[in-house]
Amino acid sequence: MRTKRWGAGLLGAVVFVAMGAVAQSAPPQDPPKPPAKKEEAKKQKPKKVWTGEDLAKLRRPVDKYRAEKDKEADEAAKAAAAAKEAAAKEGQAKPEEKPPEGPINPATGKPYVDPESVEGMEKLLAQYEDQFKRSEEALEEARREMNTQRDPDRWESAKLKVETYEANILDLTQKMEETKAKIAAAKEKKPAPPPAKSGGN
Repeated sequence: MRTKRWGAGLLGAVVFVAMGAVAQSAPPQDPPKPPAKKEEAKKQKPKKVWTGEDLAKLRRPVDKYRAEKDKEADEAAKAAAAAKEAAAKEGQAKPEEKPPEGPINPATGKPYVDPESVEGMEKLLAQYEDQFKRSEEALEEARREMNTQRDPDRWESAKLKVETYEANILDLTQKMEETKAKIAAAKEKKPAPPPAKSGGN
């Protein structure tokens, strides 16, 4: 067993000595030369100077959209400020108006209108007529939708819309007729203003 170790040790020593001899016999290597500064300057790219146009090219469509909306909002704010300023100047030039008679609605700043007065009923009638018109338009749209649907669920949904709008129109028609009757009755009760006296006596 000793011989096997001796043989392995001897072999390792021979390999180590041989490697050292090869390393000494090789010519020493020179470190690489640094490149000349002139060559280095030629190889370097010039630094990019970013301009506003270059930055605009980098923007995504979302950024462009936001910039446009911000610009529109700024312009609208400036226009509102100018209108407010003009109104303030105009308000200074106008004589002071009398405050409205009766209680004031804090939400609108206008006087309350008695719902039982002719003016109040006419205002209510106008609201009913506007709702009636919008309901008729919605009904026509729902009928078109119902006629074009092939899916049973969507057809049922459109049918339900049609029925709802038809019921709404009937209800509004009844309310408009009642309001018109109330207006006519209120106008009949209202006494006519006395005739103007002529100053020829």
